[in-house]
Amino acid sequence: MNKLKIISGILYFAKWVSVAIGIVACAMILSMKGEPMIITSPSIGIADEQLQKSLDDVLNSFEGITLTVEHISAQVPSTYSLQIISAITLILKFGFILWVLQIIINLVDDVKNNKAFRSKNIIRLKQMAWLLILTPVIFSFIKFINLIAITSVYKLPDSLTYRWVDNTNFDSITVGFLIYAIAIAFNEGLQMKKENELTV
Repeated sequence: MNKLKIISGILYFAKWVSVAIGIVACAMILSMKGEPMIITSPSIGIADEQLQKSLDDVLNSFEGITLTVEHISAQVPSTYSLQIISAITLILKFGFILWVLQIIINLVDDVKNNKAFRSKNIIRLKQMAWLLILTPVIFSFIKFINLIAITSVYKLPDSLTYRWVDNTNFDSITVGFLIYAIAIAFNEGLQMKKENELTV
């Protein structure tokens, strides 16, 4: 029981630290008027084959080492729309972390109070599972909005082009399905417990 108290304390601490970091980070982003922002998504690719070949020749001038340039990060002046999108992205990320942390805190508290097997915890596990499963979709959509915002404001020369960068993280999807399976197992256990209580 002491271990559960320690775990619960660590989770509460992590929750409020995340809130503080999120607020500070959002304030910093929204105060960056005119300051340069590093853009990693979308990345900038080389559309001109001749330019790509020239760069490859320079990079591959070392014996035994092969280097290539595929994506280039850009530094652009911040605009109000980019600041808003960056702030929304940050809020969603921290909101996701806080939601998951709160679910875990509630589960730990219920285990501590000997209330682990109840329908509310099954709902919590399913919520966490769907959050993890849908995370790549949500952040892909944000990146798509970011792509539209940047391409509409900053035009590139013909030799360069914007490229969609979306490295889907299948780890969160896998963990999400595992947690969903645990939720179903919990539900089965709860139903069996109810049936046993009725037969006694």
